Amino acid sequence: RPSASWNVARMRASAMAGNPGPIESFFSEEYALNAAIAEYPKPYISLVDGFCMGGGIGLSVHGRMVITTETSQFAMPETIIALFPDVGGSWFLDRAPGRIGAYLALTGARIKAADALFAGLATHFVPAADLPALLDALTHTSPEAALHRFAGDPGPAPLAALKPRIDRAFAQPHVGAILDALGGEGEWGAATAADLAR
Repeated sequence: RPSASWNVARMRASAMAGNPGPIESFFSEEYALNAAIAEYPKPYISLVDGFCMGGGIGLSVHGRMVITTETSQFAMPETIIALFPDVGGSWFLDRAPGRIGAYLALTGARIKAADALFAGLATHFVPAADLPALLDALTHTSPEAALHRFAGDPGPAPLAALKPRIDRAFAQPHVGAILDALGGEGEWGAATAADLAR
């Protein structure tokens, strides 16, 4: 059984050695945990203060509440290592507005709190300085009451402003067509195409 310290380099080495068993065990265990979180009957609340990427999103987004702070950064960077956005990515990214999910899946773009809320990867924003008080409140009252007291507004979501461009480019039927469409989207399109080319 793979340990928690398993990493991409060790998985690649195992695959190259023709030994897929440990890899299959690792992912079976990870995906079973994600499913258990999604089906857990008690409130499962994630506090995302800092980086939350790939498997970390799987551990948070399937719960009932995902709280972000001004330091939160979300990404599904799996395509950078030639993997698909796993941990239920095809389920939660497909529920993002317009073609935002396809954009996040293909580019691995990092987004902050406001964008995570806009894309449906988070449910609430709480300033990082308020997290200790929020944790204390969660031990004495319902999650809804605690969040009503501490949740705030992270400000405008940059993805909302980009959505028309993202929708035009990422509605294409394949990556080649997406790259062509990005050519007509100015500086942002050129930068996004360069990200995809990596």
